[in-house]
Amino acid sequence: MKLIIKKKLFQLFKSWGISSVGRAFGWQPKGHRFEPGILQRTIMLNKKLNLIFIFLLAICTTLTYSCFAQSENYSTCIIPVKGMVDKGLSGFIKRAIDEAGKAGCSKVIFEIDTFGGRVDAAVEIRDLILDAPFDVTVAFINKRAISAGALIALSSKMIIMAEGGTIGAAQPVQMGAKSENKDVSEKYVSYLRKEFKATAETNGHPTEIAEAFVDNDVEIEGVIEKGKLLTLTSQEAKDNGLIEDIIPSMEGVFEKLEISKDEVMDSSMNWSEVVVRILTHPVLSSFLLSFGFLGIIFELRIPGFGVSGIIGVTCLLLFFLGHYLIGMAEWFDMMLFTIGVVLIIIEILVIPGFGITGIIGSILMLTGLFLSLIKREIPTVPIPTYQYGDALEVLALAIIIAVTGAWVTFKYFLPSAVVSSRLFLSKTLDSQSGGKNVSSVINDALLGKTGIVHTTLRPAGKAFIENKLYDVVSYDEFIEKGTSIIVKEATQTRIVVEELEGE
Repeated sequence: MKLIIKKKLFQLFKSWGISSVGRAFGWQPKGHRFEPGILQRTIMLNKKLNLIFIFLLAICTTLTYSCFAQSENYSTCIIPVKGMVDKGLSGFIKRAIDEAGKAGCSKVIFEIDTFGGRVDAAVEIRDLILDAPFDVTVAFINKRAISAGALIALSSKMIIMAEGGTIGAAQPVQMGAKSENKDVSEKYVSYLRKEFKATAETNGHPTEIAEAFVDNDVEIEGVIEKGKLLTLTSQEAKDNGLIEDIIPSMEGVFEKLEISKDEVMDSSMNWSEVVVRILTHPVLSSFLLSFGFLGIIFELRIPGFGVSGIIGVTCLLLFFLGHYLIGMAEWFDMMLFTIGVVLIIIEILVIPGFGITGIIGSILMLTGLFLSLIKREIPTVPIPTYQYGDALEVLALAIIIAVTGAWVTFKYFLPSAVVSSRLFLSKTLDSQSGGKNVSSVINDALLGKTGIVHTTLRPAGKAFIENKLYDVVSYDEFIEKGTSIIVKEATQTRIVVEELEGE
């Protein structure tokens, strides 16, 4: 009966001239049977997709529930504090603490092995540990907690050291350009000394020992005399009441805290955090800036956009990306740098000479780089003057390396490189024959000849000499189009010209 009704309806649609509507919105005949139309097939497909979606949603829900159910079994989280204390490490510890809290951990063990690093990063980590919502925080020093590492250790409620460990030597110093340490101002030492004392007070650690880690004016009878900076071994730290116990391994710590291995959650850095720490390392940051400047210099001196420009831009992007991800560089810094580069390019390629546009561009570019090297977000941590000096040293070193490298390359390497066809002679062209090849061998016959610049030399370009078009290069100077020039050198690999005096 239904089949007859559908057939009648289809015939009715067809008699009205809208059989396509029937095909689209209903069932269409095929032989002695009816098959679903477009809309019907779409509805059927949607039903299948809905079933698949519901099935996948059920799986995801089950897995999510399983993850949360499994995470609730963890009672302890181990967070490694190893290598240089920097902004990348503080970001990792923040994530690890958040994950431990979500997993329901009540105890966190910080396994420390560091020679120190940035004070502002150590202060961030200290605040994270003090504010962490855990019943027990343990610093397991295996094997050393030097300088900034000592502050991180004091931030925990309990300190345990491995055999042969050391802690202390936290007086702030400035690393000079020649790797020589310089004492910082008394104002900053005073601040850091009280930061150590307040941290020790919070967790019930000996405050005098904490202060003696930072200031060599602190004297403790029988422990350290005035004028000496305090560093303690494992046994000395235990004898002076700084640590709870000396335990050789993490398994011993588990036994002391009555923790089962099945309840322990290990935190580790993911690949992005490792990359960020590498990119923001002081040595690599200087190299990224140097190669970035070199790439820009080469690209501005060589027409076109090639490998040097790509390398330069990539290095600068990696520099800003790393510092942005750790919270040092901001969009404002990158915007200043970008505007500065654009202004310099305009000054070189559009506006003749080097005037106010180039000066403003240089100032903006250097300001953006300088600000990206200075952490400005923590109002409780004063930025000591030596950090400004460090940032200036990094910039100055990068600029010196870039300029020196560019000068040496242009003067001694590129002029004799035959592969640098964009800079130096590769062929001669006849201006009256539509630019056809005339000769690939140039000799001293061109010496002293004069000509006219055909394309602006930056320093490479083209010039007409005796009605022939040549690839030429100037002596590290820009020569505008239409300027009279004279040939100073002419070999098989290059033609060097300079502006004709008196023109």
